[in-house]
Amino acid sequence: MLKERLISALIGAPLVLAIAYVGGWPLFALVLCLSMVGIHEFASLFGRRNVHPNSVILYSLTAAVLLSAMERGFETQMIILAVGIAASMVLEILKDSKNMAEPITIVFGIMYIPFLFSFLLRLSGLGTKYAILLVLCTWATDTFAYFAGMRFGRHSLAPVLSPRKSWEGAVGGFLGAVLVGLVACHILGLTSLTERLVLPTGVSISAQLGDLAESALKRYCEAKDSGNLIRGHGGVLDRFDSMIFASPVAYILVRLLSRKVGLP
Repeated sequence: MLKERLISALIGAPLVLAIAYVGGWPLFALVLCLSMVGIHEFASLFGRRNVHPNSVILYSLTAAVLLSAMERGFETQMIILAVGIAASMVLEILKDSKNMAEPITIVFGIMYIPFLFSFLLRLSGLGTKYAILLVLCTWATDTFAYFAGMRFGRHSLAPVLSPRKSWEGAVGGFLGAVLVGLVACHILGLTSLTERLVLPTGVSISAQLGDLAESALKRYCEAKDSGNLIRGHGGVLDRFDSMIFASPVAYILVRLLSRKVGLP
């Protein structure tokens, strides 16, 4: 398992970082692909609970939400979400069904995956250096938490959701993200001490919450992994759950910090 994780990381990490560095439409294409696979995994998970959201609406809304993020228009994005929610409700009514689990699942899935992930595109629009920092700090959190948990893990972090996660691993992930963040900020030219401390801290905490959120989803759907696309990691949601949660937090922090330290 460890060997497979390392091989996947060595292949995937440079590619994702290169695309984050370029930004723009190549980053959009990556986020779109990951979101499409992620929403498929999401639908498959709920299929285990005999809930089958409309795939046409799921995929269409995923693409539309991400496209609207490229224009950085929240109003357009909200309109798309509203229309999608209304359409899913109407389709359920036309089916003469009393089961509203499917449209509710569509709303949850779209808000959870493409909407939250779209903030990575918005973040890149503020500067690709921030997208790179997000990727590095998220992966540092996951990596350091994994090894710290293996070596020092004694006290369970969330025994009901994920018995293998420990407080020691969480602390290790946090410290690793701060360390990597400080180095990355120096290389990327982010000179403000506030940036160097606040951004890695916010990303690391939200990344770990994202990991726990996906664990809760898998436990509800009685699944070990969201998929098996990435060897040693599971599915796209298993690998990018942290980044999905951390993306809006990083975007908000950069926007708030820009008013204090004169960021572009």
